[in-house]
Amino acid sequence: MMRGIAKYLLVTMVAILASTSWAFALPELQLDVSNGVYDSSTETIVATTPTFKLYAILDSQMLSLSDTYYITAAIMPSDISAGSYGYFTFNGTTVNVTSDMQQGNPGYPIELPSHGIYPAYYKSFAFTFTPIQYAIPYDTSADPGGLKISTTPTDYKFAAFSVDVTNLDPSLSVHFDVWDETANKQGKYSVNIEPYSHDAQSPPGSNVPEPAAFLMTGASLLILGASKLRKRFL
Repeated sequence: MMRGIAKYLLVTMVAILASTSWAFALPELQLDVSNGVYDSSTETIVATTPTFKLYAILDSQMLSLSDTYYITAAIMPSDISAGSYGYFTFNGTTVNVTSDMQQGNPGYPIELPSHGIYPAYYKSFAFTFTPIQYAIPYDTSADPGGLKISTTPTDYKFAAFSVDVTNLDPSLSVHFDVWDETANKQGKYSVNIEPYSHDAQSPPGSNVPEPAAFLMTGASLLILGASKLRKRFL
C-alpha cells in the first residue's frame, strides 16, 4: 500500500513539474519579426515584406541586462563571391553587399556556431537593451510576430530595429542572429545564442528601382514612342 502511494506521489510531482517550470521555460535570447511566419523546415522566423521590424528579446533573469549584445546580419546564400548585390538598411545604417561586410564567422574570441549559415558575408551591430522596454513573455517560434508590449515590468525586455531589404539583389536574403559573449571568473568566454528556431530572416530583396530610375525609364519610353510615331507618319 505504501509503495503504491509513493509511486502515485512521484508521478504527481513529475506531472506538476512538467506542467509548470518545464512547460513555461522560454529561451533566454530570441528574435522575432513584426510580420513574420515560422518556417519549420529551416526553423527560422521569416519576414513576409521587404520592410519590417526586427525584435531582440531578452530574459533578464537568465542573462545580464547590462551586457553588450550583437545582431549579426549574414547574406544568404552564404557561398556568394565578392561583388555588388545592392544594399539593405539596418536601423538607418546602409550596408552595401558585399563591400561593407566581412566574410567568415562572427564572434570574438569565440566564433558563432555555423548552424548552416557561416562562413558567410556578415555585418554585426552592437546594442544594449536601453531604454528598457518590457514584453509579455512568449516563445517567438510558437507565436511569430506576437510581441506585446507590457505596461508593467516583466523579466522580458526587448529592443526594436527597422530593416529594409527593398534594394537588395532579389536572389539574396539577410539572415539574423542575436548573441553575446561573456567571460566567467576564470576568464573563459562563452557565447549566448539561441540558434535555429530563434533566428530571423528577410524575404528575398525586391530590388525596386529608385525614383530616378522610374523617371529615366518613363522618358525612354516616351522618346521611343515618339520615334515610332514619327516614322509611321513619314
